[in-house]
Order: sequence, then structure tokens, then C-alpha cells
Amino acid sequence: MPPKGTTDKRAARRNRRVARACGRCRDQKIRCTGSYPCDQCSKRNYDCHFDSMSERVMVTRRRVKHMVK
Repeated sequence: MPPKGTTDKRAARRNRRVARACGRCRDQKIRCTGSYPCDQCSKRNYDCHFDSMSERVMVTRRRVKHMVK
């Protein structure tokens, strides 16, 4: 068993988050690769589509923290 301080490349790759998910992955609440077409949609031969970023509301953590106060 490796020491806790070392990083396993497979674990780092597995836990990587993407900035956006396609509509189907978002609706199904499954992991999206963020590529076009994503792996999930291409495996199942679904139409892969991404919502435009202008439709999404981006809020920083600092703003959320300020709104909670």
C-alpha cells in the first residue's frame, strides 16, 4: 500500500471534474467527459448537446458567501 502523501495517477484522473456536462449527462446525473460527443452519448449513440454558457448563471463562492450573511 503506498503512503498517503503519494498521488496515484489513476485516482487523480478518475476524480477530475469537467467544467460542463452535456444535457443528457446532466439530466441522468452521470459523469460526462466534456468532449463532443461525450463518451456516454457516443457509447449509447445518443445526440450529444451542450447548453450555451450564456444560459447558465455563474456565481462565485465569494458572492454566495456574501448572500448567506
